[in-house]
Amino acid sequence: MGSLRYAYDRVDLNGDGSPEIVATVQGPYTCGTGGCNFYVFRNGVKGPTLVTRMTLFRPPLIVAEQKHHGWKDLIVNVRQDAGHGGYAVLSFDGRGYPSNPSAPPAQPLRHPIKGTALLAMKPEPNQGLPLPCAP
Repeated sequence: MGSLRYAYDRVDLNGDGSPEIVATVQGPYTCGTGGCNFYVFRNGVKGPTLVTRMTLFRPPLIVAEQKHHGWKDLIVNVRQDAGHGGYAVLSFDGRGYPSNPSAPPAQPLRHPIKGTALLAMKPEPNQGLPLPCAP
């Protein structure tokens, strides 16, 4: 079955002074040729609450300085086919980020955007932290 591993970071995406959690989970059932699962969580009164679940995530995550609806844009690597790829800009729509970086409303990156790289790990099975799972 293989092991699940995760990587995460904290970054204030909405400028409220409280960092959100960005995380990716890697394993045989969470990754495919296009990428892995990715999550954005917001700190809530009862703990983290899910803002966005995205498929096809490929590190690194770049958190842009530009914003939409008060949240910073995210830039992710997108695999278009076996030999080609690029980057997509994911803008917050008031409720969340797009769930698929390879389809609209995600937009291809057309010009350089300043940002900070996070989760800059290679998608290899031995990187990241082991995810404890119930037997």
